[in-house]
Formats: sequence, structure tokens, C-alpha cells
Amino acid sequence: MTNSRAKGAAAEREVFKLIGDVLGFKVERNLSQTRDGGYDSVVGDFAIEVKRQETLNIKAWWEQACEQAKPPKMPMLIYRQSRQPWRVVIWNTDYFKVYGATPDPTNFSPCTIELPFERSEEHTSELQSRLHLV
Repeated sequence: MTNSRAKGAAAEREVFKLIGDVLGFKVERNLSQTRDGGYDSVVGDFAIEVKRQETLNIKAWWEQACEQAKPPKMPMLIYRQSRQPWRVVIWNTDYFKVYGATPDPTNFSPCTIELPFERSEEHTSELQSRLHLV
């Protein structure tokens, strides 16, 4: 049987390396998360929760991410099953804030984005700016 804590930590390292490679800096894990509760990491305005499990429970994970992301942080859930791509869940309104579009005020549901992110220097600079990292 796989140690779930070790599997979770490995998933976090994998995701944070992907994000770090795109954004051009090291993304640190929140090492006090087990003791204090809370998100797995923070990138810009997002409090990130990472899940790597075979049985999907997106609703509960999303509720956990939302509970842990205290304003002004925005919740982000990143999850995957074995041999599947990473998927990112954020509020539609937060997606529109980051990408500069006008949100539909009647749609407050979460949206899902598939990883990997595009890896170009231009895209990295744009993402850093939009996530308020520079």
C-alpha cells in the first residue's frame, strides 16, 4: 500500500516543479500544512491545493481549497489520477481576472483547465505579470 502522505508530497513537488518551470522560479511547499492545516503553496494571488488520487472527489477538494484560501487569496485546486494530465480548477471570475477578460456576472461556477501550461518566454512573462509576481 502506498503511503498517502508521501504520495501527496510527491504530487506537490511534481506540480510545483511544472509551475516553477513555466514561471521561472522555485515554488515552495507549505511545510506546516499538516500541522496547521491550510493550502499546499501560494503562487501570486492563488492558494493552491494539490490532490493526486485515483478516486475523484472534486467537490470536497474544491470546498477544502475554498476554505483554505483566505481573502485576498484565490483558491486553486490542481488534481490528477494516474496516467492522466493535471487539471486545474479555479473560479471562472478568477480566471477572467488573471486573463483580463470580462466575466459573465451570472456564472460563478468553477472552471477546469488542463495542464501543461504553454512554455514560451513570452507566455511566462505574461503569466508572471497577470499573477502579480513581477
